[in-house]
Amino acid sequence: MKTLKYILLFILGVGLFSSCLIEDETNLDLNSEGPNLGGFELARTTFAAIADGEENIFDVKVKVFGPTWMDINSDVTLTIEADPASTAIAGTHYRIDNPTITLSPSQNLLGLFKVTMLTEGIETPLAKSPVLILRVKEASGANNVLNSGKTISITFNYACPSFLDGTYNVTMSRDGGAPVTWTETITKTGIGEYRTQR
Repeated sequence: MKTLKYILLFILGVGLFSSCLIEDETNLDLNSEGPNLGGFELARTTFAAIADGEENIFDVKVKVFGPTWMDINSDVTLTIEADPASTAIAGTHYRIDNPTITLSPSQNLLGLFKVTMLTEGIETPLAKSPVLILRVKEASGANNVLNSGKTISITFNYACPSFLDGTYNVTMSRDGGAPVTWTETITKTGIGEYRTQR
């Protein structure tokens, strides 16, 4: 029985040490040789505007990223298009005036892509908010920059026009007590956001 125990320990020991003798090769050294990608900083965002007939211009952050993006010395041009899966309609919900953007090394290969949100003819509230899905169709300029293939989903939220800002006379009465009257000023602070004095 003792010999069986020693033989078993010997076999397990040989198996344990021989598994460490395999030289695993990794491709971690090749990471610095991979391509850089041009794409969006976020995967999704929301644009909000009052449906008052105005056009609202919003910025979408784009950038070049990857293992050697800091070594790029030439401009990179990204061509951006709407994905067919978008529920937002061009000319109704949005407009893209310039589908290309040039990213410069002097700006750290960062840029702001302009999307115009249209509100003319939009009747709020909408049953469902339209979504614009953008993708980088092409990246050109530097040899080792490709389009990332990732999209950004932009949800368009349309708010009803409201005209609550102004000065009001307020009368308050509680449980048969004497009424209290004062003047209240409501100030508009943002889209559908207001602040009162009290």
